[in-house]
Amino acid sequence: MDTFDKYVATFKKKNHKLLDSTNNTFDRDFVEFNVGVSSVETELQHYIDKNFEVITNIEDSLKLLRKFKSILHRDNLKNGLNSKYTILFHNYGLEIHQIEDQYQKYKNNPPIVRNLPTVSGSITWSRHLFHRISGPMEQFPQDLIKQKESRRFVKMYNKIGYTLFSFEYLWRQKWAHEVEKAKAGLQATLIIRHPENNKLYVNFDSEILTLIREAKCLSRIGIDIPESAKIVLLQEDKFKMYNNELQFVLKEYDRIVNKIRPNTKSLLVPHLEDLEYKLRPGMVTLTWTSMNIDGYLHHVHQGLAKLEQLIININDIMENRIENNLKSLSKTVLVNLPQDAQTFTLDEFVEMQEEWIREESEKLKSKNYEVEGAVEDLI
Repeated sequence: MDTFDKYVATFKKKNHKLLDSTNNTFDRDFVEFNVGVSSVETELQHYIDKNFEVITNIEDSLKLLRKFKSILHRDNLKNGLNSKYTILFHNYGLEIHQIEDQYQKYKNNPPIVRNLPTVSGSITWSRHLFHRISGPMEQFPQDLIKQKESRRFVKMYNKIGYTLFSFEYLWRQKWAHEVEKAKAGLQATLIIRHPENNKLYVNFDSEILTLIREAKCLSRIGIDIPESAKIVLLQEDKFKMYNNELQFVLKEYDRIVNKIRPNTKSLLVPHLEDLEYKLRPGMVTLTWTSMNIDGYLHHVHQGLAKLEQLIININDIMENRIENNLKSLSKTVLVNLPQDAQTFTLDEFVEMQEEWIREESEKLKSKNYEVEGAVEDLI
């Protein structure tokens, strides 16, 4: 542009006498000006050719070509630009081949972007492949697409486009079928007992969470999800809350039961059975679609709190009122042997021991009463 402006400025400075028919300097200068402009055109043509020597991205190259076309209106430059469309279309045909090979290679195990589940990830992959072929096709001139030489590439485009649409349709059909299967998991009971270790577990099907995640991701990429999936999606927070609450309840149950001392376990059998009775509806009648799960959880929490308080009281009685007293009893010495080198007559020694035994017997008796009272409280 700077060089062209320089040629124009130089030509303007000539001050030709255009009405002097005998003076031919204008014709000569005009020829020189055109030669200069031609050299600028040639330089510009080289610049354009250089940009299209290595085509790394068809869409970027088409965008660049459109920019050139919007500013270059001279015939010889426009013809050069039109020839570039043919080169790009040929490269586009090679890219369709690559995409077809890529599809055939990964169709059974599509590469899925991070954080996307299987169905929406597979559909996103196929849509990305389709965008790579449809984007450039929409930007090529119609007269180029209609040419006889272009028919082969157009046919390839239609074939791979139909294949990718079929791929997406099959995934959507498969997912719609999976929705019904996953929904059946909502009819399961809340809690289940393991047949081998007899432990309680939350009976929540992980497929429900996968279904919810798929429904969210498919909705975001513009796919209309089935009504049944929408209903499950709307209850996402409720299901997650109940799952977390039940996990917490069972952890608390294990924690509280593990606090029971082995020598008092038989005393607590009725209370454990009562708590088991409170948990039973979750193992027999309540499902994830039941309306009274909140009431059930409240009832179980009350039972756990009551049992824990009872166990704390029992352990306190056992440790502080029974075991500590028994330990104290076991350490009672019934013979008083003076530490200093003192001598006694037999009668004095017997009298001293009788006095000592009376005192210690009173202590033993009071400790025994304490232990007896503690055992009665415990029972």
